[in-house]
Amino acid sequence: MFADIVIPHTKLDELTYSYDEKLAQMIKVGSAVKVELRRKKVTGIVVRKKETSTVPYTKPILVLIEPDFCDQRLLRLTNWVSKYYVASWGESLTLAIPKGVYGYKPKRDLASSSSGLAKPGRAPILTWEQRQAVRRILLNLRTNTFRVFLLFGITGSGKTEVYLRVIEEALRTNKSAIVLVPEISLTPFYLERFAQRFPNELICLHSALLASKRKEYWQRIRNGEFRVVVGPRSTVFAPVKNLGLIVVDEEHDSSYKEKDRNPHYNARDVAIMRAKFENSVVILGSATPAIESFYNAQNKRYELLNLKSRIDKRPLPKALIVDMKRYKDMVFSPLLVAEIRARLKTDEQMILFLNRRGFARFVLCVACGFVPKCRFCGVPLVFHKPEKLLCCHFCKYQTAIFDNCPNCLGSDFLYQGVGTQKVENELKRVVGKVPIIRMDRDTTRKRGMHEKLYKSFAEGQAKILVGTQIVTKGFDFPKVTLSGVISADTALNLPDFRSAERTFQMLTQIVGRAGRGER
Repeated sequence: MFADIVIPHTKLDELTYSYDEKLAQMIKVGSAVKVELRRKKVTGIVVRKKETSTVPYTKPILVLIEPDFCDQRLLRLTNWVSKYYVASWGESLTLAIPKGVYGYKPKRDLASSSSGLAKPGRAPILTWEQRQAVRRILLNLRTNTFRVFLLFGITGSGKTEVYLRVIEEALRTNKSAIVLVPEISLTPFYLERFAQRFPNELICLHSALLASKRKEYWQRIRNGEFRVVVGPRSTVFAPVKNLGLIVVDEEHDSSYKEKDRNPHYNARDVAIMRAKFENSVVILGSATPAIESFYNAQNKRYELLNLKSRIDKRPLPKALIVDMKRYKDMVFSPLLVAEIRARLKTDEQMILFLNRRGFARFVLCVACGFVPKCRFCGVPLVFHKPEKLLCCHFCKYQTAIFDNCPNCLGSDFLYQGVGTQKVENELKRVVGKVPIIRMDRDTTRKRGMHEKLYKSFAEGQAKILVGTQIVTKGFDFPKVTLSGVISADTALNLPDFRSAERTFQMLTQIVGRAGRGER
């Protein structure tokens, strides 16, 4: 008897191994087994059993680790991912099975990642539009019918509350839910909101967790201890039991596309296929849906649900465009400075957005025109002032800033362009000693910094939040009454056919961060 086995963390498809009658009754599709590969003992997953084999020589299965290790529907999903995104099955299965989880027994006293985040709260009264959306989604959820819903709601219209109500019904009918968010930085916000409703059912799963915690969480999810899993794109492969619902919040976001390693999958599309395989419901939520999602809704492949009004009929913020041609040497326009100073006299908060990190986009030698470039990518290096480094934001190459030009030994330099560090620096001149929080990839490298910075701003420890596109997504700060966008048209000039679409999405999202409370 023979079995086709896929070995995660390799670039291989299925390999054929043999097994004897002792293992015949115990081995199943989805079993974890120990086999020999290139004289090394490795762990693989059985994906197929068969009576005969065309392979002239097969090695035997050495040990059966666990009979029911991987759900067959997850195997089917990873097989689809490998074919659709042109990768090996071993690479695709790696997404679903972290290293070191085979035979791992979680500690029973481990607390939920949502414990202590928020006190249980009452559910608000739904608007008419929210009730209609929930009612329509529940029709498919209760009948276990696959359906994709595009929840198209303006910023502040209560999309999150729709998710919560549908998840409540999923849990009531003994189903599980996966909630995808575009950034790890958003998980503290979602955990706080969701922990108010599901304090003992909620867990957060993402790649930034310690390896030991990730193994614990993964196994406990597989054992059915947690039925609501929140996290970024990799969470779509979470081993939940009896999946009933997948929510993809901010579905338009490019962060759902894996760019760094094979397979280069889009978590939104994988979520739809997983729901199809498991007869589940998918909610794609956004105030600025991707063009292809809206097209599918218009052509009835998805069902469109509209939320056209903000909660309590709050008006959308006014958006003012300032032509900076008259203020070429200034980071902020006089109008923005006046609006910032007006809010310093109140307890209101502000968000300033610039989708470029660092201090200056490039350094120019005045004497000879030399611009330091990345030795690998050939692009100008970005100057990071506090670290005194020149960095490439593509390949992460770094080098120390020089005192003299390497080309002509001159010492006179121009620092051209604006990044979030320069915005923070200039802002201190405007507001003095008023506390400022900067949230970008540089300030959130350390584990736990996303949550720390979010809590600091939410608790009012700072009046101003400066950041890259992290601050445009999903945050709900009731005291924010001003959003400022620096160099709003920069992204329009990127060599990307989606540049206009993404610029519109980013601007609409950052405008929508303001006026979400009573003011």
